[in-house]
Amino acid sequence: MGNSFGERFVNAIQAVYDKGFKNVITIGNDSPQLKTAHLLKANAQLAKGKTVLGPSTDGGFYLMGLHKDNFDTNLFQRLPWQRFSLFRRISLLLKASRSELFQLPVLHDIDTREDIVVMLNYINSVSNKVLQIFRRIVQKLSASSARDVNLYAFLFTRLTLNKGSPNTLYFLITTKGL
Repeated sequence: MGNSFGERFVNAIQAVYDKGFKNVITIGNDSPQLKTAHLLKANAQLAKGKTVLGPSTDGGFYLMGLHKDNFDTNLFQRLPWQRFSLFRRISLLLKASRSELFQLPVLHDIDTREDIVVMLNYINSVSNKVLQIFRRIVQKLSASSARDVNLYAFLFTRLTLNKGSPNTLYFLITTKGL
């Protein structure tokens, strides 16, 4: 529940803590480079008492591993969600709370059509299934009519305004049959 992405994100984390959990790992739905190894590393670092952030190239993060003791709903709701300064601001907030921060490698996320092209340059770090989808999208865009291009531009425009939202998943489902 909440009116903004930040409110919904923070409320979801609080709901997990309200169920009695002490640690939460959140992940983005727009980071195709995310691997099981990143989740295992985050879990191991949480077990050592550290807070974990996986930064993304756009200034946000693709993963956050957080202890209940380091979470303040009011402070987290005031963060610049869906802005390029999010990673820096959340890092400062966590350091101010004396949280020992562990940083995972920087990964790419997908917010625009250009992000897909960039991801194709990192073929070794993306699963084959995701690469197949990307290749179909690029091929379809290259050989498509103006009507098709407008559809994709509309979907990607929505993505740039709503980073990290289910619209990314919607796009991938919508274009799967290309």
